[in-house]
Amino acid sequence: MKSVALQVREGVGKGSARSARREGLLPCVIYGLKKPPVSGLVAAREFARVAGADLYNEAFELKVDGNAEQVLCRAVQFCPITERPLHVDFMRVEKGAPIVARVPVEFANAEQCPGLRKKGTLNRMLRFVRVGAKSVEFLPKKAVVDLSTVDVGVTLGIDSISLPEGVWLKDVDKTVAKLIPPRIKDVAK
Repeated sequence: MKSVALQVREGVGKGSARSARREGLLPCVIYGLKKPPVSGLVAAREFARVAGADLYNEAFELKVDGNAEQVLCRAVQFCPITERPLHVDFMRVEKGAPIVARVPVEFANAEQCPGLRKKGTLNRMLRFVRVGAKSVEFLPKKAVVDLSTVDVGVTLGIDSISLPEGVWLKDVDKTVAKLIPPRIKDVAK
């Protein structure tokens, strides 16, 4: 499991956060499991190394004052200009306890999709879906929708998402995507 060292932050607010960022540190907060929230700082480079593509649904350890806490990243605030992280919210998770998390939706087998071969357009309605899992170990990296048999005019509901055992959908009655037919211009001469 990936781990990051966290130092407890004494001062909170804009001024102390800005000075921490100038030193290469990233302000953060840890909350959850009915424990008091802890404001802290992590090294920005170390966080970038650990975070990777599966930022929101991969558990890792934060080492706080010699104690290791298992956490999930719940939110990251980014600078609109530089796109660097400005602040991170971590949620404590308990090993073996059920969890609810957001998982990105991914579309598989697009090259085999009959509707896309007919020049249809895939209109994505959901980028993420909420799932429940038996524990953090069961949490999937992505929710997959198979497009290999989808034709033009088909609406894909939330039930078209395939999830591994031990994981269930928390959202119901939502549309994941629609395969829209191509527009044909009527050229009359």
